[in-house]
Amino acid sequence: MKQTGESVVNVFRGKAPRLDLPPKVRQLLGEYGNRPIVRMFVRRDPIESAINTALNVISLGSWNSLKQKYGYDTFYHLQLEVIVRVSDSDDTNARFVLQKNEVIDVSPAKPSTDKTEMVEVPMTSGHTMNSLLSNAKQTMGEKFYYYDAFHNNCQDFVGALLSASGLMRPDISGFIKQPVDQLVQEISITDRVARGITDLGGIVDVGLQGKGGLQPTAAFAAQLKKAGITPSAYLEVAKKKANALGLAANM
Repeated sequence: MKQTGESVVNVFRGKAPRLDLPPKVRQLLGEYGNRPIVRMFVRRDPIESAINTALNVISLGSWNSLKQKYGYDTFYHLQLEVIVRVSDSDDTNARFVLQKNEVIDVSPAKPSTDKTEMVEVPMTSGHTMNSLLSNAKQTMGEKFYYYDAFHNNCQDFVGALLSASGLMRPDISGFIKQPVDQLVQEISITDRVARGITDLGGIVDVGLQGKGGLQPTAAFAAQLKKAGITPSAYLEVAKKKANALGLAANM
């Protein structure tokens, strides 16, 4: 439980809930992180209806109203999708996405849908997933791990991955950035609450996955089971603690 407590403290101090990559991400990067990227795309998919509904609820209905006011029909989740050469003996490739939700995620790419939009990033050889992440971390500092729904989100993360490695272009920047500034100015309640929601998601990610090494996932899961606590109940406790300290009022 110690590492989860540390994550709660980090959030209460205005820091990222975890200051490293999740174990599953480190494992994937250990296998494929230094393999050469052969093609790269900025990918965006409409945000899930459940997320849109949640934003509307916690903003007391103003989220959808402001979207209509400013003519923003759709908001997108941004990812950097890369094709990686995974074999030295042949041309076998694999597709991965680098993205930031409540924590940084690197995972196999999901199939695109009819609503997916993609723009290819012109690039030269020599780029890897590890190099992209390392360069972005140097540029962003602690903001590399921290997530804020409106001020340090998925599009900022993808933008940093490209800019820090010299891959950003004006047309790609225009594809990435969504004009939410006007909404943010008029929807301050969502700004504060959304930050609390995503941070608490990060806390649970640490709790359920562990930081790796010090507290493996199985050990933490066993503790929850022994105590008769479900993951959802654990999340509720985290929410109550956040409310008590004023982190995410009105959740």
